[in-house]
Amino acid sequence: MIQDRVCLPLQTPVLQGRPTLRLPWAKPDVRTSRRSIRLAAKPRVANPTIQAQQVLMVKLGLADSAQPVGSADLHKYESLFADPLSESKHEAFKVLF
Repeated sequence: MIQDRVCLPLQTPVLQGRPTLRLPWAKPDVRTSRRSIRLAAKPRVANPTIQAQQVLMVKLGLADSAQPVGSADLHKYESLFADPLSESKHEAFKVLF
């Protein structure tokens, strides 16, 4: 066969010994935080949907970003989306975002 004429058997093995096992990267200690101080100081809500609603209320001017969202702010937000958005509100949202 053509293999026998082209390929020659190796006299010495290509690999010497067994391959070395690589150890995975050391996992960071759970007590150390990689977040910046600025991000760590930001208030966080356990539910991301509520956090997104609070950000939207601040952007719409319904709530103050320095203070927690109160029930009056929440009532204004709910009344804004109680009915389908009018064309003028829809255009205003397009301009804002």
